[in-house]
Amino acid sequence: MVIDFHTHVFPPNIAGRAIASLEKTGGFPAHGDGTLDGLLANMEQGGADLSVILPVVTNVRQVGAVNDYIISISDNKQIICFGGIHPDMPNIKEEIIKLKKAGLNGIKIHPDFVRTFADDNKIAKVINLATEQGMPVILHGGADPSFPDYVRCSPDIIAGLLPKIPGAKLVCAHLLGYTYFDRLLAHLDEFVKFGLYLDISMTLDLPKSRDVLPILEKYDSSKILFATDYPWKTVKETLSALNELPISDEYKEKIKWKNAAALLEI
Repeated sequence: MVIDFHTHVFPPNIAGRAIASLEKTGGFPAHGDGTLDGLLANMEQGGADLSVILPVVTNVRQVGAVNDYIISISDNKQIICFGGIHPDMPNIKEEIIKLKKAGLNGIKIHPDFVRTFADDNKIAKVINLATEQGMPVILHGGADPSFPDYVRCSPDIIAGLLPKIPGAKLVCAHLLGYTYFDRLLAHLDEFVKFGLYLDISMTLDLPKSRDVLPILEKYDSSKILFATDYPWKTVKETLSALNELPISDEYKEKIKWKNAAALLEI
């Protein structure tokens, strides 16, 4: 069993343009066309059973259309869908309730795309409103190559956010940024005490990937999630990199699916 906790898809009519733009700004080649069909093919090729789809909202005007598309595909049994929220939008609570009633499982916020630091009270408000509905929230973690001038979600910033969101089920992507592993280790005890989840997307084959092992060895083994960030990485290559790590088979099973199943209550 494999649950990929971090994937992206776009409506077919804009997927090509979206992927081309992100390839240009981010500097990473895509490994798929950005469509749901492309994601399902990647899952079949790599052996994933479920994928969590995380929409990327970049401005307030997009929220309705983005979430409507995600809702429209959410009955597919191979995917689990989160909704997108922009912290500057009106009626945040009403939108979260709408997403909950539509059967979506959580909320995604990318602090860089919404140009808001993760410890801002506006982000905390969204997370607390999601928590009221029993919905986990995932934040992009660490630097984003599309936004080289700012890091809006580092370990130090998350340390400032956590006291504002008691009881939240929070996931930070990319192990909170592979260039910030030293700061993650500095905050490790407080993150573990809070119950912060971390996904491993885009961390296993980048320049500082050798530093992943100390984090996995010291962190709570029930709070690490398998994730690819597809279409930027594939299930096959990420799973291969995970299987090569010198950690126990039991730990690998937790990462591959057990931790995500517990968080999503499935």
